[in-house]
Amino acid sequence: KDGDWIKEHPEWFYWIKADVEDRRPGEHDETKYGNPIFSQEELNSIIHAVDRDQLDNLIPPHHVYRQMFTRPPLPEFVKKENGRWIGTLADGTRVRISGAFADWPPHDSQPPWGDVTYLNLYYHPDFNYIAYNTIRMYDRRLARPEYVNKMLWEKIAEIIPHYQHEFGIDGVMIDMGHALPMELKHEMIRRARVIDPNFAFWDENFSVNEQSVKEGYNAVIGYLWSDQYYPERFRNLLRRCSAEGFPLPFFATPESHNTPRAAARTGGVRYAKYAWATGNFLPAIPFIHSGFELGEQFPVNTGLDFSREDLEHYPAGRLPLFSEYAYIWTNKEQFTDWISRVSAVRRKYRSLVVDPSPGSFLCVDAGHHDVLAFARTNQEEGKKLLVIANANMHEARNFHIDIQTKRHTIVDQLSKKKFAVKHSAVRGKLAPGQVVVFEV
Repeated sequence: KDGDWIKEHPEWFYWIKADVEDRRPGEHDETKYGNPIFSQEELNSIIHAVDRDQLDNLIPPHHVYRQMFTRPPLPEFVKKENGRWIGTLADGTRVRISGAFADWPPHDSQPPWGDVTYLNLYYHPDFNYIAYNTIRMYDRRLARPEYVNKMLWEKIAEIIPHYQHEFGIDGVMIDMGHALPMELKHEMIRRARVIDPNFAFWDENFSVNEQSVKEGYNAVIGYLWSDQYYPERFRNLLRRCSAEGFPLPFFATPESHNTPRAAARTGGVRYAKYAWATGNFLPAIPFIHSGFELGEQFPVNTGLDFSREDLEHYPAGRLPLFSEYAYIWTNKEQFTDWISRVSAVRRKYRSLVVDPSPGSFLCVDAGHHDVLAFARTNQEEGKKLLVIANANMHEARNFHIDIQTKRHTIVDQLSKKKFAVKHSAVRGKLAPGQVVVFEV
């Protein structure tokens, strides 16, 4: 909210009356500024309409919210006061830049993003406010060519080329790219790839679907970080790898800046090591969120998969996304050696692992519902990799898997422990959270 563009182009931003107070997390006072408040009936109607792509006449925020917003001041009447931009309208009304909040769903419980704001991508007098229908699920009455803020779109489309020319970057993550109009995203991607045809775009999207492919992305965050924690959901994800695959790569990461830390999940560091090992042998992109390798438990933000109790325990003032924080650098349970070991095995079998075709992936019955197993195969190379994991973080589990091999023993690539093969089967016991990887 202190950016230079505000003084240069105040009409690119949303302004509210300076005397309107910000609503604090947990408050429900509609006279204070925050994400618009809707009744349960309104929320049901909004979500129903959006789910069906019925964006022609979306429910707007209440009048008390919309009347907080004003027209923009002229550039010569915008000045810095105590570190923030304040504008003055012709009638003497003092105005300020309004802060941001999570765009969807309308009742999202994330703390407000008070240090940043939204850009006004379309000019329309009836939609001069920040809400789900003006910043993401654009009402079709608003998202029309004649209302496009052309100078702003041009400025945005030139950002990535600037960094390509000045710093030689070869890819970007579009944070909240889902909130940008499709036409603008296509132009951003087009310009970047005129300069570098291999320029990579990563979508901050927790779904893995064809839409991201249509928009020109190379990869998405995806939802492994969530499903991996729930054994039956993880098993279903493995089945999808085997049955139909995914339209583009997703990130094999047990956590992100918006999720619980892996080491804060049940099992602690044991779970984090289990998640890293199993994820590395999927046709996905291994990704380390800073602090994961240290066994860090404190979340960066409470955006996804947090309970109401978690939100009370981690108020915005304590979260590293908004405040200063130091990692637990001296944690004795940090596991960089494990990360390196798993990565080395993945690199050894890279051609098997990165193959996204369903034919390269086989779900395997391991003889116990807590034990997940899958194989990666390549007929041309004649190799097969078998991954077996105990999803129970508290109790050891036995496994029994039929395999086709002429070997009498197979070796776990992670621990180097040998397992006997008898009558075309391998049996063993896995410690809580243990993962083994065999070449068979």
